[in-house]
Amino acid sequence: MLYWTGFFEKYHIFLKGAVAQLGERLNGIQEARGSIPLSSIR
Repeated sequence: MLYWTGFFEKYHIFLKGAVAQLGERLNGIQEARGSIPLSSIR
């Protein structure tokens, strides 16, 4: 039991890190899109 709980804790931390990186990447894309003024598109 103890072995499995430790394994899941490590995996959970790894998953959180991966999700955080993905979120930051998506935020960066949105920020890059939002930084372009609408007037420049027209």
